[in-house]
Amino acid sequence: SLFLGVAAPLVAVTPQWALMYCSYFYSQSVLSDRFSPVVCGALSGAFCGLAISTVVAPVDAGKIRAQNEKKPALRVLERRLLGHGYVATAVQLGLSQAVFFATYEYVLARLGSNEGSHLDWRPAMAGGLAGIVEWTTCMSTDTVKTRLQAGPLGVSYLDVWKTTYKNHGLRGFY
Repeated sequence: SLFLGVAAPLVAVTPQWALMYCSYFYSQSVLSDRFSPVVCGALSGAFCGLAISTVVAPVDAGKIRAQNEKKPALRVLERRLLGHGYVATAVQLGLSQAVFFATYEYVLARLGSNEGSHLDWRPAMAGGLAGIVEWTTCMSTDTVKTRLQAGPLGVSYLDVWKTTYKNHGLRGFY
């Protein structure tokens, strides 16, 4: 039971990451001459988050159902569940990727150039700090998305926010 729900994400991880970087770098190429690096990072991140939500939403719905029902993901993933939580996933990934890439670009710019060195540590530092900021600010959207996908069909995204706050307060989101 430890690995229930793992097959679906393993199958989808390659297309998800390919779509993420393709959409991010494409939007960077379109926006980079119009906006600052931070704004371009935020907009490109939001675009890539929306793009990958098309892959992540059905995979997460299957994974979460499989874990809750203690059955293999392919047995619980029905056609009606494919879109379950799509809006919540799009909001969560759009926001989290916007925050991540904007923070990454901001930190990278603040660290200055690394000319003359063979080892550039700045992307690792910027990525690490961006990940901390992303999860600190966007964990609540992931919590709500997961609760929505684990719950019954027909419950609205806003209702999950309200119910979580009513029953658990702010701590319920983290």
